[in-house]
Amino acid sequence: MTNSYANSEKNYHQVKIFIELYVRDITYNITLFSEVLGFSVIRDEGNFAELHSGNSMLLLNDGSDLELGHPFRGRLDPINNGIGTEIGFDVSDVSAVYKKASQFNGLKMTEIKLQSWGLKDFRIVTPDNYYLRVTELHK
Repeated sequence: MTNSYANSEKNYHQVKIFIELYVRDITYNITLFSEVLGFSVIRDEGNFAELHSGNSMLLLNDGSDLELGHPFRGRLDPINNGIGTEIGFDVSDVSAVYKKASQFNGLKMTEIKLQSWGLKDFRIVTPDNYYLRVTELHK
């Protein structure tokens, strides 16, 4: 079987992914992602924030200002917005991030574990039920 994706760079253009999370408490999440995971706050408008780390962009939105016709308007669940979403963060020092996260209120966390694929990681569930995997950098 031939891999149709191999050697097909000419068919692709550069893609940068950003993630927008709908959260109940913008301030809490700004603090979580900046103090624990090292994101820089670029913009904070009270109900919306933009954070960056390297080439990664994270948007936080409380959903209060969604335009009429937006598919999420009136459908956001303040308790379960993150259910079914796993977001991975490669970090240079997983132990240091674990220590910071363990001191942060409101998080459910696993212990650091060496996974069968050879990398150490730990998992966080946020108050909005986003499932975050914090893993050492892939080498």
